[in-house]
Amino acid sequence: MQPIKRRAREWGSVILPPGKKEEILEGIKRFLSDKDRKWHASRGIPHRKGMILYGEPGAGKTSLVIALASKLNIDMYIINPAQRGMDDAKLSTLLRNCPSETIVLIEDIDCIFPAGRQNSSTANEVNNEEADYLQIDDEGDSETQLSRAAAARDGFAGGGQPPSTVTMSGLLNALDGVSSQEGCVVIATTNHLERLDSALIREGRFDDHIHFTFAIPRQAQDLYVHLFPLEDFGPYSERSDFELENEESEKSEVIFKDQADLEKHASAFADAIFSTPNSIHLPAEEVKGSKEITMAALQSYLTGYKYAPIDALEGASKWIKDYEATKQEKSRVRLTAALGYDYSPKGAPSKGKTL
Repeated sequence: MQPIKRRAREWGSVILPPGKKEEILEGIKRFLSDKDRKWHASRGIPHRKGMILYGEPGAGKTSLVIALASKLNIDMYIINPAQRGMDDAKLSTLLRNCPSETIVLIEDIDCIFPAGRQNSSTANEVNNEEADYLQIDDEGDSETQLSRAAAARDGFAGGGQPPSTVTMSGLLNALDGVSSQEGCVVIATTNHLERLDSALIREGRFDDHIHFTFAIPRQAQDLYVHLFPLEDFGPYSERSDFELENEESEKSEVIFKDQADLEKHASAFADAIFSTPNSIHLPAEEVKGSKEITMAALQSYLTGYKYAPIDALEGASKWIKDYEATKQEKSRVRLTAALGYDYSPKGAPSKGKTL
């Protein structure tokens, strides 16, 4: 059994609401400490930590797990109970054999069972019976890296393996078995916590339930600062000739005077995205839900302006309008398919049009 191979994920590249990732990191550090291990041993309690990361797709759940493993310099194993050829016995063996002081990631745990698999992509099923652990390359959007790796392997491994027969009782027994492994951190992700059986996510199996929401203005600002740092775009930047040539070709001679100037532009970017002046200074509850946009979407937009941060700022207002219009149209199409009539954007069905 080998841990997945991956490039280290820079801790600063995972941008969550202030203090959130630090709190998670400190909790795992405490768990892995000798003091915590001795405390559990002296009281006869299995030394194991279970966490559920749930919420919007593209919010950074998988990115955080990869960054945690990199930051803590520990191995990470990705186990896919929904892969072809998997059964209760094999799953139990895989979990039982995971070494101590490792992270075990079960992604999209709500898609394990048949009802979930019917609504999931075939990328969640891996035909290669040797592919118990997926190898990923963490260069792009790591929220989709695992399914892409699975899909790629599915393409050349060939068929022949039966669908997964993992049962709920088998999964619960496997999780309880891994609890005997000292220092094992089990992290499961899901976009739909409400679909999970209460027995699966109860205390003792997954004690920490951590919610990942749509992006807030502070995250948009921090992402802008992260992607366009002063060392690259300040008065003393060390940009390469290639980068400078790209800036000139796009007519974006961008240099921030100092860190305050950079943060001013970043704040303006957040305001443009959320259509709210001084948005980063508002309480989170006042902007929550005002824009249903993920960090993955913001990152995708900004990386289209790698060498042109001012252009990214100037185009933000138009982009978010287009993004919301596209999202609304996709929702309309889904509702039309589900309801059987042409559903209007305002919420009323269009008369006389049936499917």
